[in-house]
Amino acid sequence: MEELGEEYQFILQENMSDDKGTGGEVIIRGVDKALGMEKVCEYYGLTMKDTIAFGDSTNDIEMLEAANTGVAMGNASDDAKKAADLVCPDVSSDGLFKGFEMLGLI
Repeated sequence: MEELGEEYQFILQENMSDDKGTGGEVIIRGVDKALGMEKVCEYYGLTMKDTIAFGDSTNDIEMLEAANTGVAMGNASDDAKKAADLVCPDVSSDGLFKGFEMLGLI
């Protein structure tokens, strides 16, 4: 991070850490999935009240908080679960499908 400077930040992926090391991503500071959602809404003439976000890791926290409804997967990091409005089952247990059902989308 010292070599990358203040323009970038490292986001730790808790659910990617194991005995072989730690996973994560380097992003431009101030650019996250919430900003991406805002830009998509702006493009399509929607508001954030029209959004639902599903996530499972630290890099999803801003998105989960910004969405009208933030849904953490059952296998999500503890921080992602805290940021979400609700938690659906694990992704490997048809979590997205069950989350869509929970929200009345299907």
